[in-house]
Amino acid sequence: KEAAKIEAFIADELEEHRHWLKMLGVTPMIRSLQSKAERIHQDTLQSLFNKLPELSEREEKLIRRLTKSMLNQMMHDPINQIKELAAEKNGDEALRLFSQIFALEQPETGGKEERGKEQPSSQVAVNRNAEPERGKSVLSWAAVTW
Repeated sequence: KEAAKIEAFIADELEEHRHWLKMLGVTPMIRSLQSKAERIHQDTLQSLFNKLPELSEREEKLIRRLTKSMLNQMMHDPINQIKELAAEKNGDEALRLFSQIFALEQPETGGKEERGKEQPSSQVAVNRNAEPERGKSVLSWAAVTW
């Protein structure tokens, strides 16, 4: 009786741990999306402020705050969706598509291949089937080429 309780507890803990590991693969992708959005935001604001030099510091601050709020609201749903999709059975495919749709950079290389070079395009994928080495996560980033 006690052994069955312990086995059930271990099974529950293992499932929670597997879910946690799946979420680890999403974190770098979300950071990459947020970083890309922030770069676009800053570049766009700089361009706007260059075109409108008569704006006061207060007006610039207001525009910066409002556009940042819009950006955060727009990113909220995609980020929550990728977290949910990553936990599903075909989560690897969802992560690959998310990366492709948003043209996210690969964490390993720090960027996409330079344009003009004759190299296949690659996207970010998470390998959840790998056996972990001692002290290392099951999740790893890998370039998928097609």
